[in-house]
Amino acid sequence: MVYHLLHEASTQWKWELRTNAGKLIAISGVLFRSKENCLTAIRAVQKSGSAPVADASYPLPVREKESSQA
Repeated sequence: MVYHLLHEASTQWKWELRTNAGKLIAISGVLFRSKENCLTAIRAVQKSGSAPVADASYPLPVREKESSQA
């Protein structure tokens, strides 16, 4: 796998993680103001290999509609 640094707009950076065949696996999800900050984020992801996996598939609470009466 390979991390790709991408320069967005005029001063923003993001990263992508791709397989050797070019398939997109992950993206940074945020834009960074500097290349160094982007590289720091990549290093943090690389070090998180033993991080636990949390199941975030639980249903979100339904918000009740606010009353239109004053």
